[in-house]
Amino acid sequence: MNRVVTAFLQLVDADVSGSILVAATNHVELLDRAVFRRFDVIVPFDKPTAEQLVDLLCLRLSGVGLTKDQAQEITDKAEGWSFADVARACDDAIRTMALSNRTEIVESDVVDAIQELQRRRLPLK
Repeated sequence: MNRVVTAFLQLVDADVSGSILVAATNHVELLDRAVFRRFDVIVPFDKPTAEQLVDLLCLRLSGVGLTKDQAQEITDKAEGWSFADVARACDDAIRTMALSNRTEIVESDVVDAIQELQRRRLPLK
C-alpha cells in the first residue's frame, strides 16, 4: 500500500495541467495523511444507513426476485459497508444465480456473497 500511495503522490505532484483532480476511497484510514494535503477540498460521505442498504438491495436485486423483507433480513450482515461494497456483493450474488441456471435469486446467494467479500476484505487499522 505504501508503494501505491507514493506513486500516487508523485503523479499528483507532477501534474501541471489546469485540470481538476478528483479522488475517492472507501478506506480513508489506510491512506497516509500526505495524500489529504494534496487536495483543497475533502468531502466525507457517511456509510449507508440500514434503510439505505435495504433500498440499494431492492434497487439492484428486486428485478431478480429479492423481496423487501429479504433485503431487510440481509442488511445487518452488511452493516458498516460502503455502497460500493454492497453493490459488489449484489453483482456476485447475481453471478451465482446465473451460474446455477436460475432466473431468481435466493437470500442465501446474497448472504454468501457478503460473507465471501467480508472474508476477502483488507483488515482495517
